[in-house]
Amino acid sequence: MTRLMVTRHAETRSNQRGFRKSDLYVILFFGTEIGRNRIMLTKRDAAREIKNLKKPARKTGRGQTENVANGIDTLRPKIADFERCLGKVIVFVDGKCVTMYHQTGRIKTERQRRG
Repeated sequence: MTRLMVTRHAETRSNQRGFRKSDLYVILFFGTEIGRNRIMLTKRDAAREIKNLKKPARKTGRGQTENVANGIDTLRPKIADFERCLGKVIVFVDGKCVTMYHQTGRIKTERQRRG
C-alpha cells in the first residue's frame, strides 16, 4: 500500500475528531467522491462492502460454502471498520489529505453551492 501524504493540520484534526489512520484508507479506497476534492464513506458504500465480505467464496463438493474470511471472528473487525467510517469525509488538495470531518447535514452538490 502506498503512503498517504497527510498535512500537519489534517493530522491534528484526525486526532481531535477521533479518526484512525486506517480510517483514511477505508474512506479513500471504498468511499464516494461527493464533490471536488472530497471523499466520503456513504451508507451505500459500507453496505456494499459488508455484503461483499459476507458473500460466500466458493462451493465445496457437498453443496456447502466456505467464506472468504474464514469465519465470523475475522469479519467482525472489518465490518466495524466500515461502520465506524460512515459519514466521515476526507479532503484532498494536490494529492495531500488536508483535513477530515464528520458530515452532519445534507451533502450539497457543486451546482447547489454556486447558486
